[in-house]
Amino acid sequence: FLILHSTLAQEQGSGSSNRIWSHFTSFSEPIKNGDVTFEHYTMSSMRHGINGFGTILHEMMHQFGAYDLYPVHDSGYSGSWKGIGVWDIMASGNWNGGGDTPSLPTGPTMAAIGHGATREISLEWPSNSPSPCIGPVLALEDRTNGGDRIRIQVSIDEFIWIEKRVQQGYDASLPGEGVLVLFEDFAAGDSSHNAMNIDQRRPYLKTIEADGNQEQLRGVNDGVASDLFQPGDEFGERGILIRDHDGILVPWYVRVVEEDGQWNLEFHSTNCSPSTRINFNDFGTTLLQEGSLVFEQTSSGSTEPCSGTLDGSDGRQVFFTNDSAIGSKHYGTFSEAGMIDSTATFTGTIQCGDDVFDVQTSITTLGSIPLPISMRLEDTIPVVESSTLSIPYRGEGIGSAEYTIEIEGPLSRIATAEPTVEIEKGNGTIVLNIDPQGLLQDNMYVMGTVHLQSFNGESWTIDVELKAIEDERIPLIGDQSFVLTLFFLIFSVWFATSLFARTSTQKEPEQREHHEAEEFLPGDHL
Repeated sequence: FLILHSTLAQEQGSGSSNRIWSHFTSFSEPIKNGDVTFEHYTMSSMRHGINGFGTILHEMMHQFGAYDLYPVHDSGYSGSWKGIGVWDIMASGNWNGGGDTPSLPTGPTMAAIGHGATREISLEWPSNSPSPCIGPVLALEDRTNGGDRIRIQVSIDEFIWIEKRVQQGYDASLPGEGVLVLFEDFAAGDSSHNAMNIDQRRPYLKTIEADGNQEQLRGVNDGVASDLFQPGDEFGERGILIRDHDGILVPWYVRVVEEDGQWNLEFHSTNCSPSTRINFNDFGTTLLQEGSLVFEQTSSGSTEPCSGTLDGSDGRQVFFTNDSAIGSKHYGTFSEAGMIDSTATFTGTIQCGDDVFDVQTSITTLGSIPLPISMRLEDTIPVVESSTLSIPYRGEGIGSAEYTIEIEGPLSRIATAEPTVEIEKGNGTIVLNIDPQGLLQDNMYVMGTVHLQSFNGESWTIDVELKAIEDERIPLIGDQSFVLTLFFLIFSVWFATSLFARTSTQKEPEQREHHEAEEFLPGDHL
């Protein structure tokens, strides 16, 4: 439900931190009132000020299941990236026109609230099709007037969205008109914590910018007219290149055309559908100096020999040969070891049978790579007193490294840590400072995670489970199995001791005094 208050909201620049920030949240336990159950609410201001009602609509969209498409204010992100910016009400588009004409939700946002693509396009051609291959031609109407939200699947987690936007209706304050192309990647982000678009190095949703300069992705702007494709533009394997999160160029392209005022999309493929596929690590690969670059080949039939060379921006090369495979995995050999704490971009082609793949992937070299499973922490903490806990670092490699530390979950309410941890020769310690702040009770469990992030954005998650106990209590008293064991042990000792004592205290046979018979006869015995 929606709660409106009559004062200025904090985000309206009221200058007071005591004012309410417009928000959406869920109750820890649903509230029932008769036949009505309340699970969450939206709160915003009735005062339109500089933000109009765009904020109200933005927060209400959360109740329907929409994600924030910008780095949320409590995510720890300090950069200038604004996600997909003006193109969606769930990014900075809720501020368009001072908030009076907020942007329409894009296709991915509509899908998040239960309204999927109006057209699904499959760009798969039969095997042995002669190249080039020609796909469908679609008429494209603008979204304001009911135009399509078109989706193309790139991989199991990745999709391209296409829609036409014009400066009418709620989109009246957009910076321009044309075809908006978005790349959606469910391998990025955390939907359970509304942390989907917090890192432009691994975005959940980004704009494929028609001008090719990636200024929106780099945080230079939050969307300009030149981001939109116009008639004559192409994107995919030609024109503005589109790669999946492995760095592999998509095997198709789209051309925007106009005939007598009608905008159309033409779908093509230079070499039709590949008979096999290759997969590198998502968002690049992190290696030790002696590591190999690996990709896996998948095919509905038998796998083909693969070979190729990738050239690195650091002057190195990585070689794949026909005999570099072990099963479906192919291992590339570097011309030399990389420098620790460095990232290089490797580009080139890999050929598997008749299929040629255009590859551009990043490779990061670290001195040590964390092993989070080996660092899982289970411990007890006092209910009242402050304390510290140590997590010894465990990882592959004996080199040096530095990781930023972020604590998430309920643990973050009572625990703090240094911003970074330095690893020297494979050794280091993560110290958690625990301050209960009156939030704990006896036998309460505190769960959470500690995230280690390298400079290239890769993150490793350490699970933490803490149990609060009364300070003066012996921790083991709360363990029922221990209590039962202790009881039977004490009982056994008592029983054995009692039995021994009973045996040892039995009286010896009575020693009777000896008297002569005359003593008991009548008479004087003096």
